[in-house]
Amino acid sequence: MLSSYVEAYKAARVFFRQLADDGIARDVVLIAGNHDFEIWHTVEHEVNVINRVRRGFDPRPFRWSVPGVIDDRPESARRGLRLPDVDLSEGPSGHYGDLFLDGIADPPGHAGEHRLRFAFAYPNLYVVSAAGETSVVTHGHYFDSYWSLLSNLAMRVVREDLGLAARTRERAMLSMRELVAINFPLTQLTSSGLGQSGPLSAVVNHLQRDVERQEYGRVESLLTQLLPAVASGSSWYLERLAKLAGAALSTRVVRSLRDYQNGAYADDLANHGGTRARFLQFFDATLDELDRLLEEHAIHVPFPRHLIFGHTHQPHGWSEAKPWVEPRSGIEIHNTGGWVKLREGDDGWRFPGAEVFRYSTERGFDSVSIGRADGARRAAA
Repeated sequence: MLSSYVEAYKAARVFFRQLADDGIARDVVLIAGNHDFEIWHTVEHEVNVINRVRRGFDPRPFRWSVPGVIDDRPESARRGLRLPDVDLSEGPSGHYGDLFLDGIADPPGHAGEHRLRFAFAYPNLYVVSAAGETSVVTHGHYFDSYWSLLSNLAMRVVREDLGLAARTRERAMLSMRELVAINFPLTQLTSSGLGQSGPLSAVVNHLQRDVERQEYGRVESLLTQLLPAVASGSSWYLERLAKLAGAALSTRVVRSLRDYQNGAYADDLANHGGTRARFLQFFDATLDELDRLLEEHAIHVPFPRHLIFGHTHQPHGWSEAKPWVEPRSGIEIHNTGGWVKLREGDDGWRFPGAEVFRYSTERGFDSVSIGRADGARRAAA
């Protein structure tokens, strides 16, 4: 749900402090999704605007996409995490981090006692296993219609005016940086802007809950009133036209929301054509980004064989009996799941389970089921 910065960072502090207290992690690679996209925007603003102005330099453009690479191949010249577009901190033990979130786990008055170091990759982290197999880790919101709406519209309406850079890969219509940049306005509006709008935030929260429950009465009422409110005070025929257009808009939007639910809650990308098409657009941009890593940084990441994401909610673990395979690319798809959801016939919200994905040099990737009915069977397998 929408939250103010105060609420969001209080919740994050509890989580990350517990992470540090339990000794689970010292270094965190954070890959933002749609709800926490503002974290990525804040990092971009801190690095490219605030820090440079503080030192007397002019700001520089946002990078939009910063790929992370964890290379665990024994023959690799540099194993571990690399952010090729990011400079290491100064000093003999240079590391990534030294940004605003590094102090979130520290109790007040005890700076450094429970410090975590945060590195940020967006939207993709590429993990190359010791065996040389690549897995892409991403949140997955660009597979969803709303979060890629502006790029889809732009490519249809003003494509020739965009002045897009040349692709290294023929099939890719947009680079990853272009995909992120074009969709930025709507992403920021919904991830953080509406959460900071005071009393309006509560109204939008109610609407969001209604849509998730597939209850559209309040949405229909507001949309029906929207255009007549804009045309209020105009001539009678414009007001009449606005009323008719408002009713038509309400019907069209609600129909689209029902279709959106079918895609957002799909148990398999292949079940929803629009979701699969957006996945292919994202995957082509991913391959274009890997070509850029090779050309600009001499980092060779093998063609991905797995993709781990979590935005659409049905969990699908590493060792499922019937893996999801996208037909064109042949990539195997795994979903962390973890959302509560309402299905037709249910009396209320339910937890469909989740998958925690793990990697080690010895075992490679696997996943552990949480709250899934088939978890014991799959764990035994």
